[in-house]
Amino acid sequence: MSSVLLACASDWQAPARLPKIFRRAGFEVHVFCPPDAGIVHTKYVDTVHEAPADVRAFADALAQHLAENKGVHTKAIAIDDPLLAHLSSRRNEAWTAELLPIDRASCSVDIVASKAALVGRASDLGLRIPPSRVVRTKEEAAHATRAIGLPAILKVDCSFAGMGVALVERAEDIAGAWDAIRPNGDVVVQAFVRGQLGNTAVLYAKGSPLAWMSALKARTWPGPFGPSCARQFVDREDLAPMITRFGAETRYDGFVAFDWIVDEKDRAWILEVNARPVPALHMAAHAGVDFAEAVRRWLSSGAPHAHPPMRSIANPAIFPMFPEDFHRAITDADELGLDAFRTGNAGHDDIPWDDPPLLAHLLRRRSTKRAFDRVLGTIENHAADRSAAVTRWI
Repeated sequence: MSSVLLACASDWQAPARLPKIFRRAGFEVHVFCPPDAGIVHTKYVDTVHEAPADVRAFADALAQHLAENKGVHTKAIAIDDPLLAHLSSRRNEAWTAELLPIDRASCSVDIVASKAALVGRASDLGLRIPPSRVVRTKEEAAHATRAIGLPAILKVDCSFAGMGVALVERAEDIAGAWDAIRPNGDVVVQAFVRGQLGNTAVLYAKGSPLAWMSALKARTWPGPFGPSCARQFVDREDLAPMITRFGAETRYDGFVAFDWIVDEKDRAWILEVNARPVPALHMAAHAGVDFAEAVRRWLSSGAPHAHPPMRSIANPAIFPMFPEDFHRAITDADELGLDAFRTGNAGHDDIPWDDPPLLAHLLRRRSTKRAFDRVLGTIENHAADRSAAVTRWI
């Protein structure tokens, strides 16, 4: 069986859902990560290659691993933002070409990690973004807001998961917002668009989209700029030209996620591009998309885009995410939110019943375990649920 190598330099829990997709696609799954990263706790990982926690040392060790294992892995994939940002800074080193998903001859790889670089290239890439300026000082930020208007968003150039972002509604708030985000380099000042947030996850094969899934962020946590914790799947026709043009201009090869917002005129504006798999890929069946099949086509020896791309269908239900929305409900003392994970409710299927090691890891917080036992009973009481999940998804 062919193998893929998933490289994750961060102790993030969300990537732990990714190995199952590659296993369903027919691959052995190897992970290259620090010893106790969340991704090592899923039963869908075949081999763990331990790596240093420091991102620079991690990258050096990854370069050595790839050099010593040429031809062993069908594909090596960087799956977290800090690692991608570091690889982008080392883009002139030949070995990083295997991991950076943008064809260097077609487009600058800076857009993988830099919001400022994306602002400079958005028009060329066919992306409709809100009016934006790139600045380096408070004074330049104030001038930019006078040009594009208020309210506006300040974004640190290399940031993720809603960090390094501040909303400025009045001119006198700029200095405080600037100090709050603590920038060290470029900052994007972007016109604030009022509307509903969403994102589209796409898998490309050398510029051709194989599959995409679009969802509204029904809830975000923590705060309005945080990651989504509940989703509603949609089909937006206006995104298709942008998805197609972006792939063609960059010759993109791999996963990407476009964060967007829909304004009062029902227009989607691209806010960010994240060059990695997103946490919700495992939920794609709710949108009529099978990313495991898309991965199989992507990494097959034949023509990966011989079939039309799979694309999102609309699904009006709101799907809470586990453990993200479960943690939110605990923190907010939201009993109805916890009830959404009971048997028969919308969040129940997002619990990884078929992956007991991962579920046990996600319940390692005492508060989470107490709430889980109170609402759902112990893991051992759900053997029937686990069997049903295996039948449905594997």
